[in-house]
Amino acid sequence: MPDSSSANAEIVGTVKTKAAKIEADLKRTDGNPTLIRLLTPSNFTARDYKLCLSRAFCGWYMPSADKQVTLEGEDGKGFLVNFYWRDSRIRGGWRAFASYHGLVVGDALVLHLVSPLMFKVYIVRENSSKEVGVNHGRLRSRTVNGEDGSLGVKLEENDDRNGLMDDDNDNVGSEPDKGFQRGSDSKNSKLPGSIADDDFDRVKRFEDFEIVANGSVIDDEDQLPELVKFKYYQLCRSQGSFLHQGLLEGLGAKIVAWMIDEVTSIAYAIRALSSSSQSKDLEVWEKKLKGFENLGMSVGFILVRLRKLACLADQATNRRARLVEEREAAEEELRVLEKQVGKAKERVEVLRGEIESLNGGSGSDSEFVALANAPW
Repeated sequence: MPDSSSANAEIVGTVKTKAAKIEADLKRTDGNPTLIRLLTPSNFTARDYKLCLSRAFCGWYMPSADKQVTLEGEDGKGFLVNFYWRDSRIRGGWRAFASYHGLVVGDALVLHLVSPLMFKVYIVRENSSKEVGVNHGRLRSRTVNGEDGSLGVKLEENDDRNGLMDDDNDNVGSEPDKGFQRGSDSKNSKLPGSIADDDFDRVKRFEDFEIVANGSVIDDEDQLPELVKFKYYQLCRSQGSFLHQGLLEGLGAKIVAWMIDEVTSIAYAIRALSSSSQSKDLEVWEKKLKGFENLGMSVGFILVRLRKLACLADQATNRRARLVEEREAAEEELRVLEKQVGKAKERVEVLRGEIESLNGGSGSDSEFVALANAPW
């Protein structure tokens, strides 16, 4: 009988491998933060349903305050859950999400942070060999203990006045200490002592990130959507500086927001390229980035990659053109050879006929017979 522990280890290894593949696909196509969680019995304790996140992940990407975040399954259904920043874990609403999706011990979740307060969740089943991946189709929900999807919490139906849903014995009503104050979601909230636009070292997480242009803070959702701001934050963090800090004076907030949107879109579009044949936009992107650079935007690192990609694309184009030329020459040579083969076949048929006529006693063979039979 096979060792059950070995079998379990093999299953866990398979689940982790599939989850890692999904994570790799997401990083290649999107670039937003991802986190893999393998579900254990502690995630389903009757008195304390919870999902623990990585403290390092939360330190980089999550708000330093108790917040409601959304878990959206592959079917597009969203669940509001409570995120507790001190514990780096999710509680209220997690039970409903887990029950709706029929999660069990051994399943794996790939949490994809698509916006500051929203995870897209990809599920890898412990007891299923079905391949799950980015855009590989939706996974059908399973039911637990005879319950159906009615446990799903519709976002628009949640009427929680306190901003956090009650969950079992969690006491979420206590007043937060002063450390929570910088997690305010107010549109016009400022950090105590606003971070200077050249002091990126003080930005430890997304909520610390302010875009200041010519003394004005750009925080209007209509000018710069939150997801774009989040991606721009990641772009700035990769360079350890505010990319817009060198912009010329006098540029309006709308112009700056548009430039940031364009730079972010180009940067992520570059990362999404999967073939040199998709490089038709490189020249357009380079012209835009050069214009932004002339206005003081720090986009040199993007231009460097763009030029390298353009060089590689040119090499691929030249090689492709050379191969096409060689193929056409080979095809022409083949046509000539086929024509010669056709003529040779015709000649073979003629010769075959002449040989057959000789074998039949006609032609020159009749002369031979006539001469042989002539009287002396």
